[in-house]
Parts: sequence; C-alpha cells; structure tokens
Amino acid sequence: MNIQNYDNEVQIINRELMTARTNMSNDLVGVCDRLLEKAEEVGDINLIGYAYYYLADAYYKLSTEYRKFNENLLKAIEYLQMCGDKEHIIRCYNLFGIDALNHGNIELALDFFLNGIRDCDEYDKNSAVGFVECNIGLIYYDVGEIETALSYIQSGYKHIRKNKEDSLYYLNVLLCYCNEAECYILLDKPESVKKCLLAIKRLESDPRVKSDYFQDILVLDVRMRGNYVLGNMEEYQKYAELLLKTIQTENFFSVDNIDDIYRACSFLMKIGRVDEVEDIVKNEIS
Repeated sequence: MNIQNYDNEVQIINRELMTARTNMSNDLVGVCDRLLEKAEEVGDINLIGYAYYYLADAYYKLSTEYRKFNENLLKAIEYLQMCGDKEHIIRCYNLFGIDALNHGNIELALDFFLNGIRDCDEYDKNSAVGFVECNIGLIYYDVGEIETALSYIQSGYKHIRKNKEDSLYYLNVLLCYCNEAECYILLDKPESVKKCLLAIKRLESDPRVKSDYFQDILVLDVRMRGNYVLGNMEEYQKYAELLLKTIQTENFFSVDNIDDIYRACSFLMKIGRVDEVEDIVKNEIS
C-alpha cells in the first residue's frame, strides 16, 4: 500500500497519525479514528485495513482497553488479507505474537511470528519482517539460545534499516542495538558490547532521535551492565543511578517492562546491591 496514492485529506491525517505515533501522543487513538472514518467514507478496503491496524496498534501502545485492541486487530487482518497488503499483514501477526507473549504463551507467540514471515521471499523482506525477526530473537534469548537469538536480531536489524520513513524507525534501531548488546554480554564478547554501546551513544547524539527513548528501562539497564562488563565504573555508576531513579518513579511496573526490571534487579543483586533491590520491592508493595 502506498499512502501517496490517496487524496490530500488522507495524507494530512496520515501525517498527523505518524507524528502522534512517534511522540506516543494521547491524541493517537483519536487521529486513527479519523483516518478510519475517512477510509470508510471512501470505501477503500486497503485503507480501511490500514486504519484498523494503526488503531489496534494505538490501543496496544497507549491504552489498557484490551478488548478494543483485539477487536480492531482482527478487523485489520480481515481487510488486509482481502487486499493482499503483505507488509501490514505481517505487522498484524507481529502484534498477535507480542500479545501472546504478554499472556505468557511462548508457543502461540512463536507460531504467530513464524506465520507472519513464512511466505516472504527476499523481495518482501521489509521493516515489518525485521520486527518479527527481532521478537523471535527475544524468545530464543529467553530460553538461553543466545547465538540463535543474536542471528535473528541481526537479521531483523538489517530489515528494519530498509525503512527509515517508519515513524518509530529510530526507536526500533535503538532496541536492536540494546538487544545485540545483551547477547554479547552473555556471550562474553566485550569488544562487541563496546561497539553496541558506541552505536547507542551515536544515536543519542543525533538530533532527529527523541531523548525520551534513552530513559527507557531497557536502555538504561543495557548501558549499566555493558559498562560494568567493560570496567567503565564511572559510566556504570551513572546509568545505575539513572536506572534506580527511573524504576522507583510512580507506576513503573507494567507488562511491557517487568522483564527488563527483573533482569536489572537480578544483576544488581548479583553484584551485591541487594539493599537497593529491597528498596524497589518495598516501594512497589507500599
């Protein structure tokens, strides 16, 4: 699907949508609703499926209304399959897989991810395939198959880099760097860890990249552990303090970041910072 083939009104709404998505704006759901209304008004099946996908994506990212997320995602894939929009069908399977992971069903998640990319030849492999491959990599990471995980993450990164117009392009590249670094830490490859940390630092200095991305718990944790492994104690301490401060802010626990918090706390306990982990737990209980 090429959004440039639609009239000026559709393109204006779509630009608003992508801007709201980049900024994780509370207006995102409303903008998606407007695009869906326009799509239904013109009766374009492809645009309807596209709008339903981004509406589902918005509910996933910004809302706790699971029923609406699920309903819109099912409608999206129905319309997208009718018109054969392969990229957004893959994106739908990716969201189905993430949802299954969030509900603890690894087997179902892997099935969704593999279904999403099963029929893709090399020509079809775009950033959507990259998202799926990275998520497959994270499954292998969690079960301890680190070399396989790294292979999927690196392949995913290659495909994500193909679409710099994606509204979350820089965030997705950042997450690839972080996930690669995590693998290299476990594989005891300090030089590769160093390269990942330098790549994160270069990205942080790019004015096109939102500074908020670097306050994410996963990013702070990777920079903390990576610098510890490299013996950069000043940098390690800097990111440890930032991480602890971020974790202990109000409402930090969620399905999306609980694994990252657990990983960070496990590391802190391993190196003897047990009291600080106890403070985190006490803060959550209170």
